[in-house]
Amino acid sequence: MNNFFAQFRGFDYDRTNAPEQEFERLRVLQQWNEGTKTYRTHRCVFLAALLAQTMSPVHRFFIETYPFACYNPIAHPKHEFSRLAESRKWKATNRPYRKAEVEFNKAYQKEFGSRMLDFFEEYEEEFEGFEYNPRSSPEVELDRLAEFNGWGYRSMEWREALDSFHDAIRFDFNETFGCDDDDIDGWRFLCKVLGVRGAAPETAEACRKAVIDKHCNIYDLLKYVRDGCPKHEPLQFFKTIMDLGIYSYQSVPKKVYPAREAEKGALKFVLRRIGEYEKLKKPIALASQETGGNQAETEQKDNEAKKGKKRKRRRGKGKAEKLADPAPDGEASQETGEKQAEIEQKDNETKKGKKRKRKRRKGKAEKLADPTPDGEPSQETGEKQAEIEQKDNETKKGKKRKRRRRRRE
Repeated sequence: MNNFFAQFRGFDYDRTNAPEQEFERLRVLQQWNEGTKTYRTHRCVFLAALLAQTMSPVHRFFIETYPFACYNPIAHPKHEFSRLAESRKWKATNRPYRKAEVEFNKAYQKEFGSRMLDFFEEYEEEFEGFEYNPRSSPEVELDRLAEFNGWGYRSMEWREALDSFHDAIRFDFNETFGCDDDDIDGWRFLCKVLGVRGAAPETAEACRKAVIDKHCNIYDLLKYVRDGCPKHEPLQFFKTIMDLGIYSYQSVPKKVYPAREAEKGALKFVLRRIGEYEKLKKPIALASQETGGNQAETEQKDNEAKKGKKRKRRRGKGKAEKLADPAPDGEASQETGEKQAEIEQKDNETKKGKKRKRKRRKGKAEKLADPTPDGEPSQETGEKQAEIEQKDNETKKGKKRKRRRRRRE
């Protein structure tokens, strides 16, 4: 990628950004219009340079097998295949479309085919409207699935999904790097991915010694391998376990895998004990300006809420002192007595109102649960009960969303 961007004078290539973002910035700077011959020429050269940096079968399909100049490497692959078919004017019944679809599915399964893909496809079938994006990180997609279904982090649905998610992570890791402590092929591949220099170690013990100081996040490691070990997006390493723990817990969502799930193999060795760093604050050197601004805003809101509570307490104390202030002769004044009587009257009215509401609810519940002469509830009452249950579920989901927003704030 450096050689491609270096040929354009006046353009500074930022390696921290994705190549697709940098190419878009270059297009705006050079004033290339999409669809023109100049744009297509430079786009094809850019995609060829991108393919040389990765081993992605899906990239190879769109760049070499079926060249597509408008291919977006960071978009959903299935959406890109639909765009390819539309640009070539293929129909689902045509032979070229069916042939390309078979080859695309092979490339898609080769790159993304895993237990994680099966995990999300099951939820896609169960919950209509949710679409899994394999280009995104699995932990981000899991959080999006929970938000889509309105799962709270203490609900049974969330816990079951999280357990299945952890099982999929363990299965995919063992399939990639081996599940046996003495699997030399798996250990050598792990050494290659983690960038161990020199000749490949001859024994599993030598491999373990070579990677003992390589601290990386397991989610980042799996995504790096799944994306074809791209050279333009290297795997992030940390000098100490504390830095790794801070990064894992401060990520949104958290990138934490329970160590108890790892029984043997490379997974058990790669995981680090980072639970003690869960409540550790992020150092100033690692905190960005954005997170600092958000932290200042939350602190300001907390201080304002505390001040508001203090004002309410003072007002309540002042009212109580006025009502309880006795007259000079030792008896309550007539004015304070009238105020106290008004307050007691309002309290009694609110209590009576609550009792009426309870009676109405009981009456409605008895009407809905009242069976017909043949022992089964009527169709009309069943529909009413279904409507009430649907409204209750919607209100519960709305409350859960509000709680999540408050937690994030």
